[in-house]
Amino acid sequence: MLVKDAIHFVNSDRDANFTDSLVTSASEYESLSFASVTGGHGRCWIKSVRLHTATNHAWTVIFMDRPGGVGRRSATPYGNAVIDFFKWAASDGIATATEYVYGKTGLNIPYQDSLNTGNIYVGLINDSASTKAALGSGNLPGGVFTQYVTMKIGVISAA
Repeated sequence: MLVKDAIHFVNSDRDANFTDSLVTSASEYESLSFASVTGGHGRCWIKSVRLHTATNHAWTVIFMDRPGGVGRRSATPYGNAVIDFFKWAASDGIATATEYVYGKTGLNIPYQDSLNTGNIYVGLINDSASTKAALGSGNLPGGVFTQYVTMKIGVISAA
């Protein structure tokens, strides 16, 4: 039986995802729709991640198999939900005229949504000493009119 790979991109929405203010070490978690999957586990390999941000920060990106934060300390912690993570230093951001771009390629992270929703669950942590402002707030570089973070995740799955 011949198995072919299919390339997909999972995108966040700059006006709906990662919109909170994040002080140092604060995090925000999102469920991003894996559009090519209508329910099911959404099994795939995460191959690349790209961030576009209005301001320069150091970031940690965390992939989980279900929603929720990893920092919860309770009777039912989410630590076992973590699949993998990686960090970007602020110096990793490439400055363009109006934003910063961070990229990570060559990843080979096996991913499976354990809740059968067809989502990729991802967290973003601000590792900088400065606060990431909330969507729509000021203090932005020239030419940038709103605070934002967008994420594009490249995945390969069975076609």
